[in-house]
Amino acid sequence: MSNSSDSLTTDDSNLLKAYSANEIAELLHLGQDFASYLEKQPYSEDDPIVVFDFLHLKQEQMQLIIDVLTSMRNIDGKMTVFATKVGGNCFKFNNWQLYQLAREEFFCKHPSLFFLPSNRKDGFNYGDFSDVPTAKTVVITFYSDEDSKFIMLNWQFFGLP
Repeated sequence: MSNSSDSLTTDDSNLLKAYSANEIAELLHLGQDFASYLEKQPYSEDDPIVVFDFLHLKQEQMQLIIDVLTSMRNIDGKMTVFATKVGGNCFKFNNWQLYQLAREEFFCKHPSLFFLPSNRKDGFNYGDFSDVPTAKTVVITFYSDEDSKFIMLNWQFFGLP
């Protein structure tokens, strides 16, 4: 799969449409291996796949993100990971709760990775958050249980609401 920093297409015209696995892989420049992986996934409403574009992060910052997402930890009394790396910069979360817990851990321990979208500047003091994204993300999830179609959501993992 491609790891190029220009691989994510976050144009809103691509969002909330139903796509095949091949179309998603093509739009995001992720290759046939990723398309094959998506095609084999059983339907679930609760297992988002997040594709990261690390933009201009340093190698050690990228590795930190990968390590936090894939390291074992005790969550609700059982050992698990936030997400499984499924190739390139793509991570599958077992459920939305783990997605949210991962964001919370990053916010508490690595707040410098977060950014405030420029359209959110409203005069309130948001502290030291930049309006420059550190990493962009696209979330992929199933469209329906009736076919093998997916949607892309322009949800920024490190974006502040």
